[in-house]
Amino acid sequence: MKNLMAEAAAGIKSLTKTITVTTQEISSAEDVTLLQNFEDSIQRVQSPEWGQESISGMPIDVAKHLSNLKYSVWEKMLTQVEYTPVTLDPNTAHPCLVLSHDLTSLQYTGQLQRLPDNPERFHLCAEVLGRTCFNSGSHYWEVETGSNDDWIMGVTCSSVNKHTEVQARPENGFWTVCFRDGVYKAMTSPPTTLAVTGTLQRIRVYVNLDVGQVSFFDPDDDLTPLYCFSQKFTNEIFPYFYTQSKHPLKIMPHRLCVTLQHGGKGSPFPSPKMSAN
Repeated sequence: MKNLMAEAAAGIKSLTKTITVTTQEISSAEDVTLLQNFEDSIQRVQSPEWGQESISGMPIDVAKHLSNLKYSVWEKMLTQVEYTPVTLDPNTAHPCLVLSHDLTSLQYTGQLQRLPDNPERFHLCAEVLGRTCFNSGSHYWEVETGSNDDWIMGVTCSSVNKHTEVQARPENGFWTVCFRDGVYKAMTSPPTTLAVTGTLQRIRVYVNLDVGQVSFFDPDDDLTPLYCFSQKFTNEIFPYFYTQSKHPLKIMPHRLCVTLQHGGKGSPFPSPKMSAN
């Protein structure tokens, strides 16, 4: 369409030039000269520079390309746009952790980076919090563990002390599971060994603050939790991550989809709605 519009604009410019030249010849030329140049003038008018090929063939299906154009473009963009339910807060990351540019993965380097010494930052262990806090409702996110063989993940309360080394257990404001030395454990007091066969490539963390539960699942078998903490939360909580492995932990994006639902209450008409799966 852009190419056709450009060709049409060039054709209009060419025709305008031809009209101007022909008008000048008619108004200024002698009768004999005009007759002598008549055939050239007719040929120039009948054969514009931009040719006839640009308007040949079937007409453009305008309705196909312009009908619901904004919605169609937005729907196609969903295949390119990713939504990550949890992102990391770099202001809390220990100096030995490196976060990805999109704040969805972390890995341990073993080398201290020069970072601002702000009060939100963990200073003793290789820990980082998620940026978003939760104080109601249900939420979940999946973490790709891959080849990482030393990690802890779950949630922690907002009042956790970041300047003292404490164990990631409920009495200290942590509800987590860990993987170390080839063994999966729920970080209870004492830790509870989990019945896991093989190596999990992903962990799903599910939080229901209204009920008071933090559950961990194998995404390939999400009917039975690996472990479930029951806790009455009185403060807001944050996603929590720890690793001392140079292999990254990556928070996985949700898949976006568009569905049609009926409009407002009592309305018989459908309306689009976006959701994340």
